[in-house]
Amino acid sequence: MTSDLAPDITITEWEAFCDELKASGSDILAAGRDMDRVTRADGLRYLGRLLRGGIEKFVEYGDPLDPMAYKIYHEKIKWGFDNPDSIYNMATIDGAQDYELRGNRGTVNYYNISTMKMGVDGKAAITGFVNDTDLSCDQDGNFTLTLSARPNPAPGSGNWLEMGADSNAFMIRQTFNNRALEKELEASLRCVSPQAGNGALDLDEVVENFRRAGGFFTRTGRTFVELTNALMKDVNKLPEADPAYMASMGADPNYAYFWSAFHVEPGQALLVHLPTVPVCEAWSLCLHNFWLESLDYHKANIILNKQTAHYAADGSVTMVVSMDAPGVPNWLNTCGHPWGNMMFRWTRAEDVVAPMVELVDLDRVDWPSKLKRWS
Repeated sequence: MTSDLAPDITITEWEAFCDELKASGSDILAAGRDMDRVTRADGLRYLGRLLRGGIEKFVEYGDPLDPMAYKIYHEKIKWGFDNPDSIYNMATIDGAQDYELRGNRGTVNYYNISTMKMGVDGKAAITGFVNDTDLSCDQDGNFTLTLSARPNPAPGSGNWLEMGADSNAFMIRQTFNNRALEKELEASLRCVSPQAGNGALDLDEVVENFRRAGGFFTRTGRTFVELTNALMKDVNKLPEADPAYMASMGADPNYAYFWSAFHVEPGQALLVHLPTVPVCEAWSLCLHNFWLESLDYHKANIILNKQTAHYAADGSVTMVVSMDAPGVPNWLNTCGHPWGNMMFRWTRAEDVVAPMVELVDLDRVDWPSKLKRWS
């Protein structure tokens, strides 16, 4: 037992952590104080998800010597324009160490693997990147990938993913056209550098990880409140997202993004039209709430993609964003949200086509003209 009469660092750290949650949580919720009741309910739940996300990332999965590529988003935890068509596996790494990833690529339509320098504010810089087409697999889809900040020891003889000295995060991104039919990539990551110690928790490290989790709650929450406020300036428009901003978030460099807020009252519908669909790996339109979480996709259809959308005979696609069922194909349900955000993604498209957007009244819309290529 300790004889130190100074305050226990675990108690003082816990109190500081709770104080930060209280102050930052109030600031985050204040951004939605004038929104509808559904959005404010989302906001309270969102704080719980940010807290869980920070604890998982920095406390539970924060040891770079014992990396685990866990799923950072799923039906019950998400933030920052998550994509329900994608699986994001993330692990904590250290650029001073070497790692090995072993797995099977499955049958997923598209994936990539990257290392990053990631802060606690939701932003990241990619330090190493390999596409699915860069990874060599055996005839059964098995692969081994080496991660190191040192030059590839045997160029051309194996799979290697670059790290920087400041790399601290690892990610596998998988994008599906049909989650029910495609098998996900499965892999395990291990540190192969020599290690010392008996595996016991280090008090100073746990304290620091709690501080990082608190910083994640505060700064990631602030980052996405600032973003949603910016998107509210482009309601019902879907302009292209700034590529430089997306790069600062560690976004997939093979994507082209379009985003904006939406505002759809009962009896209205927002039509999102693709006059043509170029050759591409994938595309999708997803609805998100004010807090930039995808809507509850396990309850309603809130996303359409290359395979799930209905195409007109002329190859165009018209999607319908509304609270009420419109009685035509490609309905995206706002789940009672009059306000929210939306994101359209092209993946490795030969041509980037800008979506066309129009707000209509459901009882007045001319469906025959809207469900074919707009002139």
